[in-house]
Amino acid sequence: MNNTIGQILKVIGAFIIGVGILLGLVVASETNPYVRRLALLPGIYPIISSFVVGMLFIGFGEVINILHEINLKIEPSENSPMAKKYLCSEVACDGNEDKDKENQDWEPDSRDYSQIKEFFEGKEDSIGKIIKAPFESIYAVKSSDGIYLIETGGFKPKLISDEDNPELREWVKNNVN
Repeated sequence: MNNTIGQILKVIGAFIIGVGILLGLVVASETNPYVRRLALLPGIYPIISSFVVGMLFIGFGEVINILHEINLKIEPSENSPMAKKYLCSEVACDGNEDKDKENQDWEPDSRDYSQIKEFFEGKEDSIGKIIKAPFESIYAVKSSDGIYLIETGGFKPKLISDEDNPELREWVKNNVN
C-alpha cells in the first residue's frame, strides 16, 4: 500500500527529469549558423541538473512510501495515549478501567513543588498544603483564600478549572477539604 504523497513526489520527479532531457536536447540542437556542430555543452547542464533534482524528488517519494509501510507494520502499544485513542474509537471502550490505574502511576517531581511555591510567592495568599491529584501534572493547592488547581505540565504552572473535567471536580470534592 503506497502513500499518495510519495507517489505524487515520484511523478513530479519523473516529470522534472523528462522536461530537463527535452530542454537539454533543444538547447543542444540549436546550432550556430556559422559553425555546423551540435552544441553539447550548453545542453548537458539542464539534463544533469534536472536529473539530480528529479532523483531527489523520487528519493523523497520513496522515503515517504517506506516510512508509511513501516508505520502500517508497527503494532500500537496498549500503553500509548494515541493507541488508546484509536483503539477506543474503533472498539466499544469507555476507558474508565485503565484511567484510574494510569492516573495513579505518575510520580510528582520536586521541581513541581518549587514551581508552585514560586507561582504563589507574588500573591498575597499563603500556601497551606500541596496535594497531588490522580491526574498527571495536576495539584490541588490549599491556600488562605481557598483551593486552587494547578497544572505543572507546561513551561510554568498555570491555574486550571475543574469545570471541563467532571472526574477532577469529583476528586476535589471527595479528597480536598
